[in-house]
Formats: sequence, structure tokens, C-alpha cells
Amino acid sequence: MALEANDLIEVFKAYHAGTASAPHSLYDVLKDFQPFVAALIALVAAGTAYRGVMAKVNFDREISDRQSVKDRLGIYLRVKSQLQRLEAEAFNATLYLEEAIQLAAKASLRSIDWDSSRFAMEGPFDELEKAWKKIELFPSSAFGDLTHVRNLLVATVSLSDPKLNGQQIDLFIAKKFFERAKLLLELCPRLIKTLDAAIEKLPSLELPLKS
Repeated sequence: MALEANDLIEVFKAYHAGTASAPHSLYDVLKDFQPFVAALIALVAAGTAYRGVMAKVNFDREISDRQSVKDRLGIYLRVKSQLQRLEAEAFNATLYLEEAIQLAAKASLRSIDWDSSRFAMEGPFDELEKAWKKIELFPSSAFGDLTHVRNLLVATVSLSDPKLNGQQIDLFIAKKFFERAKLLLELCPRLIKTLDAAIEKLPSLELPLKS
């Protein structure tokens, strides 16, 4: 710990009192104190340098923490946006598919006319794939639902091809697609709720972050 100016004076007085019986020149006194003064200056310089280094470390840590919060907030919001879109498209798919399946069953048909504009979930849903590649940024409570949503999208992408529009699709396959769309209607709102909770827990970017 650096000594105060008063402390240095007291040390000098004590030294001078202890050597009062023996006459010393000012040069002798200064020569005796030279190592002490040099050590004191070095200690003060080291303390100043240490404080400067720690201030830089704390500043860099705060910048890193803020960037981490920005990264999490950004990916949460983008995924939430695509989940909302996916939920809307899944709702439309179940609405129209349920009607088409019921009509086919009443007519004893084994296939339905595929209408991509009504049944398909076209996306894009690329943020969900990006989220999977950065799964470590998400709360553990989101892992199961995000995995399930991703798997369901992979399973339905083949039927989202506009080239299938107007073709006959086996009734069994249509029912499978319908069940997957219904699952997405359950998973999307639940995952959105999880992300909203995670966003609420993120530190505010308007306030200094605690190291």
C-alpha cells in the first residue's frame, strides 16, 4: 500500500530522532533514505500501473458481456419471429388439411389433391437452423422443444415443395403431415414463452453490467 505524505514525514522524523546523537550532513541523510525513496516510488508506480491494467480488464470484460447479451437477444428475437410465422402457417395447414382429409374419408378416397398454397409451411425458417448451431446460447429449458420443432420441419420440408401443387398425395401421408402440423401448434407457443422468459432475464443494455 502506498504511503501518505504525512507517513513519510513521520518516518523521516523518527529516523532523525534516532540518530540525533550523531551529527550527519544533509547529504548523509538523503543518501541513507535514497533506497527507501526509490522503493516507495517504484511501489507507487506499480500500484498506478496495476490500477490501469485492472481498469482495462474490467472494461474489456464489460464490453464482452454486453456483446454476449446482444448476441443472445438478437438470436432469441429472430427465432421468436420465425416461430410466430411457423405457428401461423401450421394453423392454416391444419385448418385446410383437416377439411380435405374429412372430405376424402367421406368419399372413400385414398388420396387428396395437394394444395401447396394452403398446406405447405414454406418458411424461410433458417433462423431455427442457426439456433441449433448455437444451442449453447439458449436456456436448457428450450432444448427439447427446439429439437422437436427442428425435426418436425425436416420431416415436412419435402411436402412444402410448390412442385407438388395439384398432385395426388396419399391420405396416410396427408394425415401424418396433419399430425406434425398439430404438434407444431403446441410446440411453437411453448417455445416462444420460454424465449420470452429468457429475454426478461437478460441484463439491460441501458445499464452498466456487473462484472
